[in-house]
Amino acid sequence: MAHTHTFKHFQRFLLPLASLSLLTQLSYGQGDSLKTDLVSYWPLDEVQGNKTPDLASGFDFILSGLDASDLIPGQFGMGFKLQKINKAHLFRNHDAGDDLPAFKNPSFTISYWARVNAIGQSDLRTYSEGSNLPNNGNPLFTMGTVPGGANNSVDVYIRNNPTPVLNHTPTGATPFDGVDWHHIVFVQTDQPDNSATRQVYIDGVLDSIAIPDKEAGFVYGMDTTSIGAVVRTNDVAHVDGDVDEVAIWKRALTEAEIIDLRDNGIPDLDEQLEDLEINGFSPEFRKVVTGDQVRLLWDATKDATLSISPDVGDVTGISDFGVGNTLVTITEETTYTLTASRDGEPSVTATLTVTPITGVASGWNWIEDFDAYPAGPIETKGSWNSPSGSWDVATVGATQAIITTDGNDLTGRFLETHGIAENSSRTLFFRFCLSDQEPDFPFTIKTGLSEKGFRFVNDWTENIGTYVTLARDGGGALRMEAINGIGGVAVDSGFPFDQNRSYDVWIDIVNKPLTETDTFSVHVAPTGGGRTTVFDNFDSDRSPDEIFLLGFPRAPIDSVFLVTTTTTGDASQAMAFDDFYMSPAGTFLSTAPVSSGLGKAEDGPPVITSISYNPATEEVAIDWKSAPNLTYGIYYSETLEDESWFESDDSIASQGLSTSITLDETFAQSTLFFQVRVVE
Repeated sequence: MAHTHTFKHFQRFLLPLASLSLLTQLSYGQGDSLKTDLVSYWPLDEVQGNKTPDLASGFDFILSGLDASDLIPGQFGMGFKLQKINKAHLFRNHDAGDDLPAFKNPSFTISYWARVNAIGQSDLRTYSEGSNLPNNGNPLFTMGTVPGGANNSVDVYIRNNPTPVLNHTPTGATPFDGVDWHHIVFVQTDQPDNSATRQVYIDGVLDSIAIPDKEAGFVYGMDTTSIGAVVRTNDVAHVDGDVDEVAIWKRALTEAEIIDLRDNGIPDLDEQLEDLEINGFSPEFRKVVTGDQVRLLWDATKDATLSISPDVGDVTGISDFGVGNTLVTITEETTYTLTASRDGEPSVTATLTVTPITGVASGWNWIEDFDAYPAGPIETKGSWNSPSGSWDVATVGATQAIITTDGNDLTGRFLETHGIAENSSRTLFFRFCLSDQEPDFPFTIKTGLSEKGFRFVNDWTENIGTYVTLARDGGGALRMEAINGIGGVAVDSGFPFDQNRSYDVWIDIVNKPLTETDTFSVHVAPTGGGRTTVFDNFDSDRSPDEIFLLGFPRAPIDSVFLVTTTTTGDASQAMAFDDFYMSPAGTFLSTAPVSSGLGKAEDGPPVITSISYNPATEEVAIDWKSAPNLTYGIYYSETLEDESWFESDDSIASQGLSTSITLDETFAQSTLFFQVRVVE
């Protein structure tokens, strides 16, 4: 690894005289033992791109809500100031072969310095290990402030299932005074029977906290380490305070080593060369409208020479310590290969494929159509997060869509560059279909845009953002509702919905500054039919105030979500959602991006439902009941005789269960008959 850490002998506190003789004996030759089984050491002295380096193993922390301006003088060298208003934290998602998180080791030691005023900070976390796996938020180990924020103790919490092993237990010491830096150490010591004892040291002193031993053979399922928050499928419980000198060993340090660590820090580490790796290479979106741009993102070894084929330009030059991105224009399905190389070593590669889509109305940006996924839970596919329950991909009508499965389900995905920045606006488009199966089952489903963190379903009952609710009581009609303002009541659109028919929804959203209230309007149409404005200039229900554990709202609206609080497990038989698109920044769109395959087509030939004539333009508009994924032709006649039919247009793509077209030719005849045919 191309980084050398310079050891800094800073003494920040005085020790009692009674301890001096013992410390003198320990300080000679003691320090080097701290290098043994040291897995990771994050001095938090610098920012490299979007990371801060791990000098022991290269498991660099990723910065979130932080940059170089947040570096402050620490206990040794520099540290980070964490501000919960920015949701600031550090995190690392680990691979299966890593020696992290610490809890995967039979014996381990976790050490860090903190300067935190815990008073008034309820249940916020300075150190955490959790699971980033979909729908698996149970394994959790945290150290942080006590629930209620009543004192300055360190709260310790451990669980591997819904029942905690250690449920919010405070230390006897109260180091979170916000004045001085304090040293916090957690030690697990493996025992001959494969159990383990657990202890906490505060400023080198064994604390009185009583922690149950690890049961013999017990395995924890964590895969994420974070500082300043809990990170699972999303980040929560952000703390205000300062952190420095985070280190993890895969052994239990002795009390003497902990005291030496407290007094002198970690000794100089030999310079290491980081393994040549590509940690990530992905597009923001796996599909893009033909001719549009998509952003490619990569994360590779910081001193590697990088290139991408087909050529996208100077990749190394636009990378910051191995991390970079670039925009590429997609006109055909393209597989990109990222190559990382270094003199004298075999190169490593990674590939990604971006697929263009055609037939999309002008201006729309693709978010999701679910067509490329096999049936089953969405949390294992694409970029969707599903921390609670499971939305499933399933065949609905002539397409694939997303449906609920057990009635208490939350899922969503980040919008990346298609999010709505502060002081900007966009339109979210999606469509849905109400099934005629199980018509008596009640349900409540919310969908729209938010910046709220994905944690639990009960976080999404109120204070959400810009969205609509689709609800039905047992045996009742489907209702579309919206909340107008913070703490507002649900307003019924009054729009009538039929079963087995596809409906299009447009939500026009204005993202105002956090000190103001966002606004939105909602329009609905039967697919292929005319739009109706059902909610006009409503205020968002999202409060700018801090929410317990979830923190403060973020400025950008960055996520699309679906959540159901249905009490029955049969809601999957009722509603399906498909075709999520976003308009360009600063633009509202009223077109339908693509035709629909949702719903159930009627048997038999197409049926014309309306014909209208505009004398001013001499144009004819025709609507008919159609079936998805077919091509239609329009024919006209003056006499209805078999040989008197003339072709007007034979290449009309279906718009789903209904199709509308305006013929651009003029007709001089006073009386005409029209016919719609399926084109084989």
